[in-house]
Amino acid sequence: DMVHRFWIYLNEMDFKSQQRVNLYFRVLIFVVGLISFILGYIEQRFYYCVYGIIGAFFLSVILFVPGYPWWKKDRVHWRGKRD
Repeated sequence: DMVHRFWIYLNEMDFKSQQRVNLYFRVLIFVVGLISFILGYIEQRFYYCVYGIIGAFFLSVILFVPGYPWWKKDRVHWRGKRD
């Protein structure tokens, strides 16, 4: 039961944070893709763009997938049970 609670803790995220994570993910991929594309174009190396996007993807997985405490600031407070 302890492992299950820990797993739930790591994977919880509120709705507003899900929207923020989606925005941050898109911005990160776009910015890194743009920078790596420009560098790859200047250096004539296509793999700069490919490695840049792959690196940004793995960085975003590390930053955005786990439910870190800063993604839990706007928790939903459920109403209590009616009698």
